[in-house]
Amino acid sequence: MMQAIVVHEYGEPEVMQVEEVETPQPADTFVLVKIQAAGVNPVDTYLRTGIHAHAPELPYTQDRSQELMLSSHCATRNISVTFPKM
Repeated sequence: MMQAIVVHEYGEPEVMQVEEVETPQPADTFVLVKIQAAGVNPVDTYLRTGIHAHAPELPYTQDRSQELMLSSHCATRNISVTFPKM
């Protein structure tokens, strides 16, 4: 199990709840990266309120921008981080 910020309804910051979720299991060609800290992008506030044109379906995990920020190449393996779909 791991902790994730999960949003079950659109609204103010109080709608963000830290919950225990299943730890994703990486496929053979992927690795699992533990994130110690994550920043909040200004667009995250618009997604949380539901007013953004690309607001995610509920429930969702906060800060999916980590997927793009953590994509890189390490030695001979590609590393891509994905978050559990709620």
